[in-house]
Order: sequence, then C-alpha cells, then structure tokens
Amino acid sequence: MEPSSNQPANFVHLIGDSTLDNIWHHQKNKGSRENPDFDINDAKIASVEGKLHQAFKQNNSKNKYKIINHAYDGFTTTSVLNGDYVGRVFFGIHWTELASRKDNHKFIAYQSDKKNIKDIRQKVQPLESLKESIENHKEDNHYVVLSVGGNDFRKNLFNPVQLFRNIFTVQKRYLEIVSKIQEMKSDNIKPILMFQYRTDANSDSNKIYKILKVVGVLAATIQTLSFAAIAIAGVKWHHGNFTKNTSLKIILLSLSLLYGTTRFVPLKNIKNILLGRHIGVSTFGCLLEKLYQPMLEKAKKDQIPVLDLSNSFNPFDNLLYTQSIEPNEKGSELIANGISYIVKDYENFKGKTVIHSDIGEYKIRSIIPKKWEVAYP
Repeated sequence: MEPSSNQPANFVHLIGDSTLDNIWHHQKNKGSRENPDFDINDAKIASVEGKLHQAFKQNNSKNKYKIINHAYDGFTTTSVLNGDYVGRVFFGIHWTELASRKDNHKFIAYQSDKKNIKDIRQKVQPLESLKESIENHKEDNHYVVLSVGGNDFRKNLFNPVQLFRNIFTVQKRYLEIVSKIQEMKSDNIKPILMFQYRTDANSDSNKIYKILKVVGVLAATIQTLSFAAIAIAGVKWHHGNFTKNTSLKIILLSLSLLYGTTRFVPLKNIKNILLGRHIGVSTFGCLLEKLYQPMLEKAKKDQIPVLDLSNSFNPFDNLLYTQSIEPNEKGSELIANGISYIVKDYENFKGKTVIHSDIGEYKIRSIIPKKWEVAYP
C-alpha cells in the first residue's frame, strides 16, 4: 500500500505475544496423521490478525490500513526487548523438541506465514523490525498495539514466589518497551496498550486458577489472622496481659504481613471469598489490578489509549477461548474489533480505557489509575 500524495498511509503494527499472534492455535490438520496438511490460510482468517483485516474492510471510511505483525507466540517482555527464538514456547511442545521432530508440519505452515523466519532456531528482534518498518514510512501514521506480559507469569506459574517477585521487573520491562516505541523516529507514532484478559475459568488445563486459588486463600488467611492479631494485642495490652513491647512487636509484625500481602492481593479478595465467588478468578483480577498500575499511570500521563481486555473477556464464557488460554475465533474478533474501534478514532481515545463486550458494546472511561478495577463477572 503506497501513501497518496494528499493523505498519509495508515499502518497498524502488532507487537507482543500470542494474544496478537494466535495463528498457531487455529491450525487444523485437514489431512491424516501420516500425511498432515495444515492450512495456514484458514487459521489466519480465524486469528486476531485475520479478524483485524476484516474489521478494517468493513469500515466505510476512505482510509486504508496495512497490518504488520511483529508479535510472536510465546514471547515475554524480555523477548520483545532483547529478541528471542521463534517457537520457543508452543502449546505442549518445547521448541527444541519441535525442531527435531520429523512431523513438524504445523510449524512449517506457521513459518510460511512469518516470511522473515528461515529456521525454527532463528532469533528475531521485534523492536528492530518495528523500527525498520516505521523508518521506511516516516511520514505515515503508525498505530502500535502492544500486548505482552502473560508469558512472563505463565513460565513461573508453578513457582508462585518467583511469580510475585517478578511483577516489578515485568512492569519495568513493559514500560521500557513503551518508551522505546515512543522514541522511534517518527512524529506519527500512536501507541495502544492492550491489557491481558483472564483465561478460561471453565477449562483450567494449565492449572492457572488452581494455583491462584491457593494464593488467594493463603493471602486472605494471612490478612485475616493479621487483623485478629492486632486486635488481640491491643486488647491484651489494655488489660495488662501483654507488655507494651510484646504488643508492639505483634502489631508491627502483623502490619508488615498485611503490607506484604496487599501489595499483590488487595483486601477486597477477602470480600469476594466471603461472597462465595470463584477464588481463582477473584485473585486473577486482583493481580491484574496490581500489575497494570504503572502502565495506567504512563497511559494517563502520555495520553495513550488502553484496550482493556481484562474487563472485556468474561472468564466464564468458554465460547471466547481455545485450549483454555488462547482467544478462539470469537475471542479474536472481539480483540480485533476493539483495536479497530480505537484506531479509527484514535484522538478521541487518548488517555481513556476501552472495554469491548462480546455483544458489541463499548464502554469508554477516562484513566484514573487508582480507581481502575477488574470487575468480577
């Protein structure tokens, strides 16, 4: 697509992980086990990228949009910043195993769509690819959709201590990616942040909700016992059963435990448990609220639109997912429609969050970081 003499062209760049590169998960074998035949074209139609093409074609505007996908399935914030190996994390198959398999036809089909991939062990640099694309068309509009971070936590899912310790480093790397995008040499870069959705709560094959349930119950137990300990220490001190020093030590220890746990799991999680809500879903929402606070501050300060998938996907609606953690065709369409909705009217969405429901409704809200919540569905 060449820009016209009167109007700049519009490029939509996708960068991040499988939320934007979910073609792999839509590939179906049309052949047999002995003679597999994976049709990448059908998979692409059902993917976010394919649905995005459809969404822009349905637009009645004279503007045209060229989509360039720099996202790679399995990539983390470190992958985006420093580059990584294609296919390093595929569902159920480690990339080194896949590379040695004789029946890796699925990857060959995937590779045919990613024209820059020559070998499964090839290292790619998403930010460099994005930078090159932008510098080749400096006078045009560049909408850059960023969705990354989910894989940073998934790889530490069975080590909750490391998972929580990594939150602050993930936040730092995410903001570094945003800054690098903003610093690229063009006056027409228009970033869009896309927040992680909650995965399928009905089919927890990756044990995400089982682990988060344990985390939520443990945090709530520590918080409840801490409050009780503070109350008991105060009463005992008042009645002379505890010395002042003993009571203060108990109170300070309890306050430190409260501070430590509420940094990741806020007190509202106790309320959700008492209301009989799904503990894993509640804890997932609480963690997302904590994770995205600095990103929301950045979006508010720099007037960046946010596509709020955390509130757009209903984790109890299994019609949005495939393999429990990836968006299926309906989920892909929801994401694509949300992206196109922001792109087509970008200036009006600066500094706002957009929630897109699966029935086509949009909720537009000004960004107020401390009041942003992931609603229980």
